[in-house]
Amino acid sequence: MECKVLHCENDDLHGTFTGEFCNPCYEFITKGTGVHSQAYRNQRIIEFDDTVESILGRPNFTCGRIANRLRDKGHTIKCKAENEQAAVLYWMLSNYIQHGKEWNKVCEEYLK
Repeated sequence: MECKVLHCENDDLHGTFTGEFCNPCYEFITKGTGVHSQAYRNQRIIEFDDTVESILGRPNFTCGRIANRLRDKGHTIKCKAENEQAAVLYWMLSNYIQHGKEWNKVCEEYLK
């Protein structure tokens, strides 16, 4: 198994994994702490590709319905359009980082 974080050289010989990430990368991504917190602070976690561009380019008026559904699921999101957009884009991008090409299916399933 190989860690999905760009430039990470950990593999299954260097420890355990959480999902597709080695535990040091996972701890850094989710908490901003751990052994990678300084070494990877300025590294890109993902490449800017068509999917990232599509997620980050989503207009705020397309995010309201998703933000409302996330609120129904227990997420705390302020009601201003820019707050809804930020929360939805963060949620989508986080799913893309964690699930790769399956991110959209994971999001759709969660929102049901």
